[in-house]
Amino acid sequence: MSNKVKFTPEQKMFFVLKFRELKISLAEFCRLYNVERTAIHRWSIKYDNEGLEGLKEIKKPTKYPSHVLINSVKDYLTGNFSMLQIVKIYNLSGDAVLRTWLKWYNTPKWNIKVGEFMAREKISKDKKFN
Repeated sequence: MSNKVKFTPEQKMFFVLKFRELKISLAEFCRLYNVERTAIHRWSIKYDNEGLEGLKEIKKPTKYPSHVLINSVKDYLTGNFSMLQIVKIYNLSGDAVLRTWLKWYNTPKWNIKVGEFMAREKISKDKKFN
């Protein structure tokens, strides 16, 4: 069984705002409230992007355009951005999405998955005929 604690969106918002208010180190805050360091980072990004709505648990997979998949992987591989920065830049649902995409990279699955993402996008009638 997992030791992972589930928090409500309101609790996550409390932790994000409390951390910003206290002005203490992240390590100290995490020890004080028994919260994972990376969770605070992820919740902060989601809260900044979408507010309380962003902290709710996602019930269905988020669909991303193919350019988000390709550009986020390329940007991460340049080494100029951290994983959490990429999540924030491209408004991904979490770093697990980017980790999955990075696993696909350099495998035969990469071209298949990029093709699937491109096929998912609706093509306008103008583009179909040109």
